[in-house]
Amino acid sequence: MRLFWLLILSCSLQPALSTQTVHRWVDSNGVVHFSDQIAAGSASETIEVNPPAPSSTPVTTITSSDSDMATAAQEPQAQPPYDITLQTPLESETLRENSGKVHFSVAISPPMTQPFQLQVLLDGAAVLRVPNQLAGDLENVDRGMHQIVIKLLDENGKILASTKETTFYLFRVSVLTQPNHQAKPKAGMN
Repeated sequence: MRLFWLLILSCSLQPALSTQTVHRWVDSNGVVHFSDQIAAGSASETIEVNPPAPSSTPVTTITSSDSDMATAAQEPQAQPPYDITLQTPLESETLRENSGKVHFSVAISPPMTQPFQLQVLLDGAAVLRVPNQLAGDLENVDRGMHQIVIKLLDENGKILASTKETTFYLFRVSVLTQPNHQAKPKAGMN
């Protein structure tokens, strides 16, 4: 029924839309008027108007369900921007671990909802990949100053985010610096 009334309305508007003659006149107050009818008792100017040329672009009607599909087809699934921060070790922290084990942990925001990996770079070299975990351990790290960067990777290896470079210090006791605990006899005592 709605379609019927739309058809009637469009047919009734068709003569008005196809009108090609416009009349222009100025009333006694100086106001300019335009109309498709000649004004009684005033001198009007006739203007010929050419209708616009039909568009060569086809018109497509999109329903709401079609528009959702069209939008999804046009735009690739955008991943939210992730932020990854190093929780441990902290900047300029000194770790005391004789075995050389360095524990690291990160926080990711927003939380990951898909498989991921953490790639650990120690002093610029990739040394470890940890799947789907926010923490791990580096083994047998030499004593001294180190820089650590952890990159968040998606399941295909694409980098999603990276921590800033963090410097930490690892203290490991050396056999050369261990104190001698044996009691030595004092000189001159018998």
